[in-house]
Amino acid sequence: IPRSAPPWKLHEGKGYEELPVDELLERLRQARSASLELVRGLKPEQWMRQGTLLGTTTSVLDLGSWLTNHDRGHVAQIRRLCGK
Repeated sequence: IPRSAPPWKLHEGKGYEELPVDELLERLRQARSASLELVRGLKPEQWMRQGTLLGTTTSVLDLGSWLTNHDRGHVAQIRRLCGK
């Protein structure tokens, strides 16, 4: 399934640039809390389950690892923008 825009442009047109930093951080916190709630009780065999995402076979663990690293990039970006 082709994407309509590259991942680094998916935020465009959603008004994130106009939101206060506190609200952006709260939205990120809420989204990640919901994600953690989904995976909190997974058993090891459930982490190994595989599926297809954009034509590539991936496991729940691989997807979770990608999301973690993705978020680390956003946190670094926030720190740079805030001068910390």
